[in-house]
Amino acid sequence: MPHDQNTIKVDAHDDHRFELIDCGEAAHPATLLFVPGLGISARNCIAFGQALNALGVRVLIHEFRGLGSSSLRASRSVNWGYRELIEYDLNAAFAAAYQTASENQSQLYFGGHSLGSQLACISASLQKTPVAGLIILAGGVPSWRHCGWPMNAKLLSVSLTFPALAAAFGYFPGKRIGFGGSEARRVIFDWTATIRSGKYHIAGLTRGGKTAEAETTMAELQSRILALRMQDDHWVSQGAIDALIHKMPRCPAEQHIVGPEQPGQRADHFSWMRSPEPCAKLIKNWIEQS
Repeated sequence: MPHDQNTIKVDAHDDHRFELIDCGEAAHPATLLFVPGLGISARNCIAFGQALNALGVRVLIHEFRGLGSSSLRASRSVNWGYRELIEYDLNAAFAAAYQTASENQSQLYFGGHSLGSQLACISASLQKTPVAGLIILAGGVPSWRHCGWPMNAKLLSVSLTFPALAAAFGYFPGKRIGFGGSEARRVIFDWTATIRSGKYHIAGLTRGGKTAEAETTMAELQSRILALRMQDDHWVSQGAIDALIHKMPRCPAEQHIVGPEQPGQRADHFSWMRSPEPCAKLIKNWIEQS
């Protein structure tokens, strides 16, 4: 689906090419690099970016490998996992966002939705350059232990069936089963491993040229955090959000529960993309406090 926003072309370390969708004015004093959730293309977050732009925050929307402007598509012969999403793509996106923010004397914030928020937190902990703040929108550790019945049983079932499905097809056929998009099988393996263990074990990550463990670097991270939980979100419990924040004990965190914009509506895991103004206002207010 085409859009009329400006873009910033990015080349990852392994020659993967994609674009950041640029929603906003270069002169804004704050810039947010925003990572969508699993299976969500950057263009689906344009309304959110425009809402924040109207409040004076420039938003650069990251493109997930395999979706939208990405030069790759998942298949049996084309595979990747969390390491590539973080070490290659988010590192390159962060460098591009930091450069444009610095050129315009804008503070750089980093965040995302759902899985995107988790990857943003890990990526931020690996960067040499600190961010002005982290924004977690409907995100948390997707462990079955942090959910009540019946969601815990559903997540455990997903953690077993989705990897088997991805292995059988050679990629995860999300469009066929109505969950996410077509994802690389190793992304599904990494995601479901966290469902079972509650931890991020990502082989191959580095920081400053040395091997790094995500759990350790997150524990060392120092940044402000804003966490927004959707009132009717059955995918991300309060326990899941608390667990993600708990992995970053040096980061002072502020939490808000976001209700529906209009009576009769629901504030669920995805509704903020259709009605982004409540989240945009909370983010803008939080940025102004820094």
